[in-house]
Amino acid sequence: MPVRADPLSTDVLVIGGGPAGSAVASRLADAGHDVTLVEKRAEGRHKSCGDLLSPRAVAELDRLGVAPMSFGGHVIQGVRMVQGRRRADTPWPDHPDLPDHAVAIRRDLLDEQLRNRARTGGATVLMGHEATSPIAERGFVRGATMTLADGATREITARFIVVADGA
Repeated sequence: MPVRADPLSTDVLVIGGGPAGSAVASRLADAGHDVTLVEKRAEGRHKSCGDLLSPRAVAELDRLGVAPMSFGGHVIQGVRMVQGRRRADTPWPDHPDLPDHAVAIRRDLLDEQLRNRARTGGATVLMGHEATSPIAERGFVRGATMTLADGATREITARFIVVADGA
């Protein structure tokens, strides 16, 4: 495999460009850290298991300044449970710090908005960079080797690493 000539060094390497990785990259970049966020996919994808944002998630997005209703979200007022012919509709529990609704939004749209938020905060976002092995130095992980879509590899070193790559 060819090695790219442009190794990268950063304060914080965040591996995973989903909601958790993008949110932490945004917070750290806002705080003035040099952050590099890497995502293995070259472009976003739809992921149906991530389409519902609970009231707690909606509150967290609000704190980041991301409003899912502005890019296609739909308000969900409660939960409907069905067993056979029985049905129960229940609103979200009241909480003084949380909204009274959830939001349904396509996961690819949410991920892209959160990555854009990280970029706006100053993070470098690299798509198509899959972390394939750690870079270890004196027993500490100091970065990762990335495999790119074309098969080339790239090393990224960092003082701190956040792994938010999901399952």
